[in-house]
Amino acid sequence: MVANNEFDYLRVTMDRLLNKMVEGGSKSYDNVAINNMGDFIVMLPDDLAFSMLKDLAMMIDLNERLFLKRYDIFNILKTVRKNG
Repeated sequence: MVANNEFDYLRVTMDRLLNKMVEGGSKSYDNVAINNMGDFIVMLPDDLAFSMLKDLAMMIDLNERLFLKRYDIFNILKTVRKNG
């Protein structure tokens, strides 16, 4: 379980990543950066990961570059949907 302070730090980091992706456009990031973001998302608690994935899903090129290539990302979505 994540402590409240850790949860807050993760949320701030997540929000900053999302803002950078929106500002710069996800097309400006190479595949290594996109994969690193996927690794970060998978390490988040399910509720935070789902929140971030929901926001990132609005970026169409990320559907091709991240969501369709990472089964572990789909597992997060399936788990949250199943338990939610």
